[in-house]
Amino acid sequence: MSDEFQEAIVLETADPTELRLALNLFEQEGIPCRVEGGGSTAYLGSVLGPQYGLFQSLLVPADCEERALEILRAAWPEEPTHESD
Repeated sequence: MSDEFQEAIVLETADPTELRLALNLFEQEGIPCRVEGGGSTAYLGSVLGPQYGLFQSLLVPADCEERALEILRAAWPEEPTHESD
């Protein structure tokens, strides 16, 4: 199978706003992408909140994965985790 048909998941989220922002960032950078998952109950998840939504995956061509991840890291730097005792 050639690389043009291989895809990489760069984001999994139940938050439709986060998904839309990532899609917009990739569009601005010219990175092709597609969304998979969510099903017909995705709207219900957006109303009730991410904890009730279905996860959707954002996929990019495998050769764009590194750049896509750089864009996401720049847009949403990871917050420090707080370990509880």
